[in-house]
Amino acid sequence: MFVYRDEYYLKNGEPKPGSDEHMTWQRDLDSARNKAELIIGKQRHGSTDTIHLSFEGAFTRFGDLDEQPQSAYDE
Repeated sequence: MFVYRDEYYLKNGEPKPGSDEHMTWQRDLDSARNKAELIIGKQRHGSTDTIHLSFEGAFTRFGDLDEQPQSAYDE
């Protein structure tokens, strides 16, 4: 099994601010924020698959992507 977080790699490759590449990078970073993939790359008696998860970095917590924490300020 492998854990992959696109957000981690995108943060390390920030282009020059104000450039067209930076705007594309920012959009990609926003779409990858708080998401992770669990990759089952090899399984002896089963199939391989990729499972999309939510990720909370402050707690190193993974969860179902559908479950988004509700803010105390949401009404």
